Amino acid sequence: MKKLTSKTNHIIVTSIVCSLALMAGTGLGIFFGMKYLKAVPNYNYSAEALEDDYQSLMNRYSKANGDYTNFKGYELANIGIYKFDETTNHYSVTDGWVKATGITQTIKGTSIRQENDYFNESISASSIVKVAKRFYQDEPNQVNLFNGSSIKNGSSATWNGTPSDVLNCEEYEDLWGKQLSRSSIYVISSKTVLDSSFSLNDEQNYVIDVELDPVLSVVRYVKQMKEMSNLERYPTFSKVHIQFILDNQLNLISRCVSEQYEVYKLGFHQSDSVINEYYYQDVEIDIPDLSTNCIYE
Repeated sequence: MKKLTSKTNHIIVTSIVCSLALMAGTGLGIFFGMKYLKAVPNYNYSAEALEDDYQSLMNRYSKANGDYTNFKGYELANIGIYKFDETTNHYSVTDGWVKATGITQTIKGTSIRQENDYFNESISASSIVKVAKRFYQDEPNQVNLFNGSSIKNGSSATWNGTPSDVLNCEEYEDLWGKQLSRSSIYVISSKTVLDSSFSLNDEQNYVIDVELDPVLSVVRYVKQMKEMSNLERYPTFSKVHIQFILDNQLNLISRCVSEQYEVYKLGFHQSDSVINEYYYQDVEIDIPDLSTNCIYE
């Protein structure tokens, strides 16, 4: 049997090291290629340009006298949203979940308007991630952001008394997607709706189903998601479906959003979510201070 010389051993070791380096380099190339080269949808659209003329829609509504046969489902939904936003005393409560890679993230939230003061709270919690944020606008053009800690049961937190950020309303919209005076983060219009329908249920409430373009409808929402979850890049949506319930005067009662999207955070994760929101208008409710937690039933 031929004995290996030291020179031969050196050549073999060098070959193994080179092979391992090549494999590692290929693996890193695939990883960074997937991270940075995987296409992200073009969200560089003006949300305002995608929206319809809501004043014209409300003019049609004022002349309809309760006959909505000439309206499309998404138009009725927008009438409900517009009416809710115009009431000076209202609030909504959010309850939902997101599932990704076998982990369920619960979502709780409250939004309040009292005259010209606005408030929003969002608490998201799972076994590995907990995030709590509050936004206060009690001055005409200033939003204060507060972070929460010691999150309990996914529905309460201890709030830091010092704002983590102070923004004017335009800066806040640029960063987070919408102003606090706007209740809906989605763009729902003739340019973003793929399909919509409506019917009356047994309670004579309108049930409206809207299927949205998974890029154009979320140009505001992706900003909020990126900031809220500290994502490295915008998510990629494949499904956005919303079911609205409105009363016979087209006042918002509830909304259920079903979504599918992919996010990148230490790898790509396919996510499914269902978010329910319940609306209450012409109701006075105090905006909580930082020592008071919202109550979620």
